[in-house]
Amino acid sequence: MDFINFSVENVNRYDVRSYLTNTVKVLVVLTIRVLLWINWLVLNIFTFNAFWKKPQTLPKIKFEFYNKSAAELRDLLISRQITSYQIVEAYINRAKEVDRIINCVVENRFEDALKEAEKVDKLIANTDDVKMLFGVQPLLGIPFTVKENLAVKGLKHASARTRVPTRIAEKDAGAVERIRRFGGIPLLVSNSPELCMNLETVSKKNGRALNPYDTTRTTGGSSGGEAGLLGAGASIFGLASDLAGSIRIPCMFCGVFGHKPTPGYVPIEGHIPYSKDPMFDYFFTVGPIVKRAADLKLVFKLLVPEEKQHNLRLDEKVNVSNLNIYYMFGEGNKSFTQSQPNDRVQKAIETAVENLESHFHCKCQLVQLPYLMDSITYNGAIFNINGLENAFQRSEDPDDWSFFSMLFMFIKKLIFMTDTNFGALSWGPLTLLSRFTHNMYNPDITTQIARSRKQFSEMLGDNAVFLYPTFPVEARLHNDLTNHFFNVSYTSVFNVLGVPATQVPIKVPGNLPVGIQVVAAPDQDRLCFAVASALEETCGGWVPPA
Repeated sequence: MDFINFSVENVNRYDVRSYLTNTVKVLVVLTIRVLLWINWLVLNIFTFNAFWKKPQTLPKIKFEFYNKSAAELRDLLISRQITSYQIVEAYINRAKEVDRIINCVVENRFEDALKEAEKVDKLIANTDDVKMLFGVQPLLGIPFTVKENLAVKGLKHASARTRVPTRIAEKDAGAVERIRRFGGIPLLVSNSPELCMNLETVSKKNGRALNPYDTTRTTGGSSGGEAGLLGAGASIFGLASDLAGSIRIPCMFCGVFGHKPTPGYVPIEGHIPYSKDPMFDYFFTVGPIVKRAADLKLVFKLLVPEEKQHNLRLDEKVNVSNLNIYYMFGEGNKSFTQSQPNDRVQKAIETAVENLESHFHCKCQLVQLPYLMDSITYNGAIFNINGLENAFQRSEDPDDWSFFSMLFMFIKKLIFMTDTNFGALSWGPLTLLSRFTHNMYNPDITTQIARSRKQFSEMLGDNAVFLYPTFPVEARLHNDLTNHFFNVSYTSVFNVLGVPATQVPIKVPGNLPVGIQVVAAPDQDRLCFAVASALEETCGGWVPPA
């Protein structure tokens, strides 16, 4: 589905690196690295105590159905082996006991959720044809959680902003409304960084989200609250958002599945921040986070309006054995910006390939795609989105900011006159530098993106997927992700290319989760889901924190 028609006519025979001279490139990257290092240093001066806290262990999950998918719980409800009240109460209790440790909840609606569950149970008890009831509402009585940036009526909806007072959502976001329409019961809204502008989930308003597998480490961002709750077994599925990896990176760090859809299918209204720039609709998506792979397709299908589902062919059965599998370990040791995957992440790719070959007899091929090399260059396109709310704007117009308003905010931060998070502040200089390089070479970067998307889509077609690391390292200690800014290119490149990508947890020796991305051509989301299920069956899947 094409929403931004990048022109591919008259593509220059030289790629973007021929124009982005080594001198300019080195200066820009070094400048960003210096800024990030200063940011890291200041962060650790202000939050030095984060390093001296001992890891806390989460309580073991007490209810028996914690590993059931939404589809399996639906079947138990249909057969009257369980009640919605039992399910909702169990997940409320789990959220309460883990949130005292990992701080992933912003606000809850537990009492209302229990009342809604009681109504569902009465409806089921008084219905003769329960299967027909669930045919209309496939998620009837199933609880779910939502990233606070997506509006849930009656709950906080502020994106942790310090610039404006906390607001209460007057209506549901489009994606939330659809899940409610099909019977889902929202439990809470979860933690995220200010305006989603941070690789870690931390803010002055909502505090720091902690990783359920090691509380001295980050959940990642910006959907860290959702991923943390799912990883802790405190939610069945959640709704989150992704502009450069905000679903996939936290899901890897917290050991769960997360899907960035093909853009243009899932409603995105009701999200903070939001932009009317058409490029925002192309790069930004709302998608599901789940513990069980089967729920990826179930939830995604309900998120997509019926009139848009035809091109996705979600009801077609996918034979994984007939798929071609391409894979790549990253840009390699000659990459100017991207770190190589560590041994465990590389092992995750190898394990996935081995299992797809041995269990499903897939043809797997290691590739080196030139148009994915130096993919951080593409990030300039994301930073070039106009109308995106930020910490520096001087009025209600998000584009009403400048170098001087940015400098003023940094001075205020250094003299303790603002609570704005350093992550949100970092957006300013990174945006200015990215726009400088992007605008200088804009025609060539635009055609490079168009050419890359065309080549990538043609390679995969409708019968292949691409395996790629989600991030080159496991969850880092708090504040350390600042030094990994350029590694966001592992995920952001697929936002720029406009293709679907699913983070899949892979079991390899070690205490922290690792995962890989399963990427497909536009509109081929069903292939991501099929391969995710195959990998869950053989070598992956969510493992509760010990």
